[in-house]
Amino acid sequence: MICVDNQPFSVVENQGFVRMMNVAEPKYKLPTRKHLYKTVVPEMYEKVKVKIENILEPVQYVSNMTNMWLSIANNYYLSITAHFLDDNYKMQHVCLECTQLHFFKESLDKWGLLEKLSYVVQDNARNMSATTENTSFKNVSCLAHTLQLVIKDSVFNQKEVSNVITTICRRLVGHFKHSVKYNKQLKAAQETLHMPQKCMIQDEPTRWNSTLHMSKRVLEQRRQLALVTPGLDLTNYYSFTKGKLYIERLTNDLLACLQRRFRNCEFDQCHVTATILDPRFKTKVFISNEAVIDAKQHILPEMDKLETSKISALSEEMESSNAANFTVSSNSSTNFNSNEKHAMWSMYVKLLENASSVHEHMVKSEDELQTYLNEPILLKKLTKCYLAIPPATVHSECFFSTAGLICDKKCNRLDPETVQKLVFLHKNLKTVLLSPW
Repeated sequence: MICVDNQPFSVVENQGFVRMMNVAEPKYKLPTRKHLYKTVVPEMYEKVKVKIENILEPVQYVSNMTNMWLSIANNYYLSITAHFLDDNYKMQHVCLECTQLHFFKESLDKWGLLEKLSYVVQDNARNMSATTENTSFKNVSCLAHTLQLVIKDSVFNQKEVSNVITTICRRLVGHFKHSVKYNKQLKAAQETLHMPQKCMIQDEPTRWNSTLHMSKRVLEQRRQLALVTPGLDLTNYYSFTKGKLYIERLTNDLLACLQRRFRNCEFDQCHVTATILDPRFKTKVFISNEAVIDAKQHILPEMDKLETSKISALSEEMESSNAANFTVSSNSSTNFNSNEKHAMWSMYVKLLENASSVHEHMVKSEDELQTYLNEPILLKKLTKCYLAIPPATVHSECFFSTAGLICDKKCNRLDPETVQKLVFLHKNLKTVLLSPW
């Protein structure tokens, strides 16, 4: 209950829970809060951590997602989630850390991901960029945050839109939100018009769709609002939402903001490589031919690097095999018998097989890339690196939603280490129990 349902440690001391357990099993002795805090949760954390490490061990490429959160106890936390493709090329993710802000690199080292890390996905905030500023990690901006900036810039640049949102919607919603009297009158007006009773919605800057929901609710309740506030005139607001002139102007601003925010997208190594490696797109969505040429030049060195590493691994395997076959124990005879001759010939056959496999892997990278671009096949050597990069920091946002439920007013004195363990267990227990690995 504590890890899965985010219950506080004091749940074992609650009178109702104690009574229920006495009825269900009178002989059972409930563990104390201290025992759960000091023993049970740390032991469970270590067991789940080992299983997550076993999941990540065979993974070759991992992308990390990070985000920042301020708890009710005024502590900053940094979330770290790992994303990768499994053997069936399905996206998987595990939650690793809810750690202090300056422990990002140390956390990756603890999980053995420094050599496997391909990219780090984070939002556009300056404090997030500072976490990886002095490292060699490659960063990718959160697509959702960038699109939100596009919408914010283009929408609020329109004076008419800004006036409607600030002077009409927000004031009107705040008027009913902070007055019990007017809220009751609104419900009475809804009953008079035989309309369902709905509350007004207040927008929040951190909740991106809240301004849209607020505006839609005001427009939906305009008749009820007119009954409660006779002097209110929503004609301008209603005509604004229907005006073609405003829509055309807003569309042009949206396009301009999109071009400004994403103008270098076609020449970004991460984006172009992931696009080409995705068999749904390849080079079909590129606008510039120069971008396609640059994209190929980005991919070819990566392919050569993979081929070199694979050949090195085969060479090491051959050398170890040769050493094993030529090693003679000290107590063996120096005479060649039939078994020794058979061992010599089998070693020679194995050498030929290894040599042919090395030759097969020496195919030029340009030929393989061109074959992939011409045929509907999957270039598997790089897909696990680039297609495992998530486009947005959604999982980190969900991560901190869980942390907010744990670090509430009842548990505001939890130390950061315990918060890390509880969040880790809550997010990974289902993964460990239901994972196919």
